[in-house]
Amino acid sequence: MNEPAPGRGGEVERLVRLVRDKGFAQATADDDVLTLGLTSLQILQVNDDIEREFGVTLDIATLLSAPTIGELGKHLTGGPRA
Repeated sequence: MNEPAPGRGGEVERLVRLVRDKGFAQATADDDVLTLGLTSLQILQVNDDIEREFGVTLDIATLLSAPTIGELGKHLTGGPRA
């Protein structure tokens, strides 16, 4: 499996993939999880996936308040890599 490019762009790409894995193949960094139509369960699953993938624990309010998936990527730095 190819690793995404390092840096924030790679992190956002990985984050988009987590959302796409929930059945939203059309997701891009410019989408927000609420507009895409993720259910509350899917949002919680994405939050768990973020913790597992990035080693970062996000408050659910942070995930819900991010205007886009790309903006959510700003919260992924600083944690250990999985």
